[in-house]
Amino acid sequence: MSRGAQPDERGDIAFRLRIAMLGSLGISAPVSQWSEAEIETAARHVDFYKQHVRPRINNADQYQLTAAPPLDGNGDWAAIWYADKDTNGGVGFFFRLIGSPAQRFRLAGLSPAQAL
Repeated sequence: MSRGAQPDERGDIAFRLRIAMLGSLGISAPVSQWSEAEIETAARHVDFYKQHVRPRINNADQYQLTAAPPLDGNGDWAAIWYADKDTNGGVGFFFRLIGSPAQRFRLAGLSPAQAL
């Protein structure tokens, strides 16, 4: 039976892959034990990372929009923004933790026209 049929205490595969995108995405899990759905999810995330995230975060200014959440997972939000050096865009990771109310984030490093 694949691990895909069992809940994972670390969160679902999409969540774990998005967390891994905050650096240089790597997978150090027993992929041979993944379900077909998990492999497809990972393939989509890896493709998105290669096309949209990696080119940006390697050359962007990083802004921590929140303090790091506590290790017990009882925080509210975790947010990191990577602003392109040309100030025309960026890529952000916004993780809403359990029970947190909606929140808005001001994105630093954008030109005034992009910051609207």
